[in-house]
Amino acid sequence: MIPLLIVWLLKNLRKVKTVAQTAFIRTTAQLVFVLALFTGFVHAQEKIFRYNILHNGEIKGTLTVHQQVNGGQVHVRLDSEVKTRFLIKVTVKSIEEAIFQNGILVYSSLCRIVNGDEKINRRMQATGITYKLTSKDKITTLPSYPINYSVLSLYYQEPVNVSKIYSDNFQQYVNIKKVATDKYQVIFPNGNINYYTYKNGICTNVEVNQFYNLQFLLTQ
Repeated sequence: MIPLLIVWLLKNLRKVKTVAQTAFIRTTAQLVFVLALFTGFVHAQEKIFRYNILHNGEIKGTLTVHQQVNGGQVHVRLDSEVKTRFLIKVTVKSIEEAIFQNGILVYSSLCRIVNGDEKINRRMQATGITYKLTSKDKITTLPSYPINYSVLSLYYQEPVNVSKIYSDNFQQYVNIKKVATDKYQVIFPNGNINYYTYKNGICTNVEVNQFYNLQFLLTQ
């Protein structure tokens, strides 16, 4: 389909004037790119991991991780929603994404909404020698290039022989260490400690130790 579209483009270039030619090329090139991307994703391999979020044994929400592999590209998306009550009802929704190309993180994003108000919205894009971080109207540079392993990676890939992983939430590397068979500990800058447990390389259980302890338990 894509080669036929390119042939059609070349034939029609002769029918347009010079002024319109640039716009025509730009529009058609964008169409080719989108179709190529779509074609690639159609043949991609996708895995879905679903977790219940529990507090004191009671389900408070859900977390879903989509992992899509297409050649050398890995696209990961995490969607979670937690509903609980302190003095008032609190609903926290999070959407996180990461794209790795040949093992290198080239794009990531993090959006967190609390009771309908956006608290975090940031994106990170690789430039080839560094990363550009966009957070609302603020743009900064992260020199930590290349990044090969992030917190999102922990859900589908056991961190064997990995000592540091990148946290989009804190925008820095954090230490990770093995504490038991198939179990790893991550200590974050704010003092929170997470434990990740694996079976056959897949994360089956996450223990989130903070002021409000949670457990993510794999259901599928």
